[in-house]
Amino acid sequence: MFWIALYVFPCLWSALLIVSFLKLSISFIPIVILALVFNLTNAIGFTYADRDAKQRWANNLSSSFMGGFGGIGGNLLAGAVKSGVGRMFK
Repeated sequence: MFWIALYVFPCLWSALLIVSFLKLSISFIPIVILALVFNLTNAIGFTYADRDAKQRWANNLSSSFMGGFGGIGGNLLAGAVKSGVGRMFK
């Protein structure tokens, strides 16, 4: 529900901006633009934070899972899991 609202509200503000341009309500346009800018920056920020959190989760998972294996085999296995899980979250 959070992610749906995060991406739907900028679309609704964009539609409201188009309506306010068509109705020529000059006093309402700056408010709509400001709300649109706030909603877009919020969506961009949460999207980047979520992507970074998933990448960190994948790195932590692979390092804690492979912590018991040592040597070259453990490093190869940890690298394979890290790249595989990292690719899944991109």
